[in-house]
Amino acid sequence: MIITTAIIDDEPLAAQLLEGYAKKVPYLQLKGVYNSAVESMRELRNNPVQLLFLDIQMPELSGIEFAKILPPTTKIVFTTAFQQYAVEGYQESTRLPAEARIV
Repeated sequence: MIITTAIIDDEPLAAQLLEGYAKKVPYLQLKGVYNSAVESMRELRNNPVQLLFLDIQMPELSGIEFAKILPPTTKIVFTTAFQQYAVEGYQESTRLPAEARIV
């Protein structure tokens, strides 16, 4: 079974790291890497993915805010390099319809 996925992270190094990991998993089909939630909106609306690696803290639209407008069938892995956002992400993930975890 192939799982379609995308990465949204405003930190280029974090996005590259996640992209490298995703490409090593044979059942993940990476559909795109985006620098912001706003940048990804049109593409993901027209071509939704099953799994989204989503940074919590980003300019314009946070990962938490973006997760609230995604289809409930989208599985989310929240990502962050900052401890304070990890706690917020975990607390918010319990309120979202999608299954969410912190990496």
